[in-house]
Amino acid sequence: MKHAILSICLFILWPANGAHAGGETDRTTLDRLTALLRSPEYEGYFAATYCVADFDMDGKADHAFATVTNSPVFGAYFVQLGDRIIELAHHNAHPELLCLDAAGIGKLNDTIVASETIHGNIESGDLHYVVCGFVKDTEAVCWGYDQSGKDFIVVGGWTN
Repeated sequence: MKHAILSICLFILWPANGAHAGGETDRTTLDRLTALLRSPEYEGYFAATYCVADFDMDGKADHAFATVTNSPVFGAYFVQLGDRIIELAHHNAHPELLCLDAAGIGKLNDTIVASETIHGNIESGDLHYVVCGFVKDTEAVCWGYDQSGKDFIVVGGWTN
């Protein structure tokens, strides 16, 4: 039940979470995202899951993705933003991530705030999309794209 809140949100919010891009199969997309990790420090990292959103609001699909190494619980979260690859954080939990639009952000935040066992919140301000993922077994972090700084910033998260 460590990841119950994210699993519930995936089920409830799936249509709003940036469904996978049309035209590519999931495996093709994961292989393409893995190939983008050219830095030697990411040798042995493989894209395991992804979600799609327009983080920088340029009208093009951006991919947030989780990687794993030969250990199924160690890896990192990244976002492909055009030709840039941005590392969000390393994780040592089963990689789960969720892209949310403004409505999904509100629903998830309401669920977190109303819970007696989950603590945290998401302060997304005027962001249209965020991506959330577990960095530890019981700790999730959410990031949003800051247009003025042209980078991702932490906008909240939760522990359970």
